[in-house]
Amino acid sequence: MASEPGRPPRRGFSVVGPAILITLGIIFLLNSLEIVPWSVWGTLWRFWPIILILFGVQIILGRTGAGWGISFLVAIAIVVLLVGVIVAAANAGWISGFPSGAGTETHQAAQPGSVSQDLGAIQEARANIDFGAGRLELDALPSNSDKLVTVDYSVGTVGRIPRIRLTQNGRQANLSITGSDDIRFTPRAQPDQWTVHLNPATPLDLTVRVGASQGSLDLRGLMVRTLNLDVGASSTVVGFPAAAGATAAFINAGAATLDLEIPPEVGARIVSSSGLASINASSRFSRSGDVYTTGDYQTAANRLNIELKAGVSTVNLK
Repeated sequence: MASEPGRPPRRGFSVVGPAILITLGIIFLLNSLEIVPWSVWGTLWRFWPIILILFGVQIILGRTGAGWGISFLVAIAIVVLLVGVIVAAANAGWISGFPSGAGTETHQAAQPGSVSQDLGAIQEARANIDFGAGRLELDALPSNSDKLVTVDYSVGTVGRIPRIRLTQNGRQANLSITGSDDIRFTPRAQPDQWTVHLNPATPLDLTVRVGASQGSLDLRGLMVRTLNLDVGASSTVVGFPAAAGATAAFINAGAATLDLEIPPEVGARIVSSSGLASINASSRFSRSGDVYTTGDYQTAANRLNIELKAGVSTVNLK
């Protein structure tokens, strides 16, 4: 049908966005079924030119009048090709977490190391941890440690070595732990792994940002006053402080699986503003709308307040 006079021509439906969403959805599904490891996200950056190809296909078919239906079929074919390339790369041993197709171990071994920062006169700290793809673990140092932080690491697929930066103002410190800028993707069999050990006697305001990763944050032996947790496509277990007094946590999750483990001696209140998230609460919690509260919240000596924002995530309150 011809367009009405004076009205601009109707633009075709773009298939680029749906094709990208379908690709991400397929990979997330394969992650959840444990067919593809989470560390695959550290390799997918190699395939970014596919986005340019999809835009090109859209422009060409749009000009020929082929219609969005044919464009969509072409986009799906490209998506299938991309997933096939990922599987082929996995079988060749180029993606972390897959065995080599030849049946023999040909990957380089992960390279271990450790970095640390002395405690000195520091009595409280703001700690920021930025971690990309791989596995992140966090726990407490021994009670008599003279270190503020120690990071044990193993260099894997992405190859980011942790770097510690510290600025100090008297007895207060700002601590930053980030990966090195010189990222080197390698066909090693294991993902990058960091294990961060923090001083248990130092009050902390802790910020943790993780991307496509698996993680375990054991805060039970730490004096965490505030926790800001930002997680992407990840599977993360968080064990909250057992004797920190009052702890406030702000959690922002994308497509994630979160296990929030609250010690029995801690009274907790969780306020959720999560549209598509699935929240599963144990019998400890009573629910009123989007608020989950333990029975001892008002009387507990140690209290935890959580503000939770989650996308397409599964959150388990324990």
